[in-house]
Amino acid sequence: IRINEKNNTISLFIPSTMEVNQKTDNSNIIQYIVKKLKKEYNTDNIIFYDTKGSWYSDNLNQVVVENITIVSIDTASITELDINLFIQLAEYIKLEMQQEGVSISINSALCIV
Repeated sequence: IRINEKNNTISLFIPSTMEVNQKTDNSNIIQYIVKKLKKEYNTDNIIFYDTKGSWYSDNLNQVVVENITIVSIDTASITELDINLFIQLAEYIKLEMQQEGVSISINSALCIV
């Protein structure tokens, strides 16, 4: 993971499916994540947008393509506390949405929790 001296972005990828490929309304999850980040970082500058994502499901033995919402925050630095917060949020999404994994990105590095 490369941490920049000034400008860093940490993001969380929120799926639009439950379990492996059952479409669902993820608006409550998005609202929870945005509210949590606003509180933790004391800012309204939370960026979120919809896009498409794909991943390979071991359960289905196939590539799943779905809509995702990426929620990001720009910050001067990224600490271990920031990374742990995003891991906790990814674990929350995994549990609530019954996911095999949830992605986090730090600048250009991507990891699956």
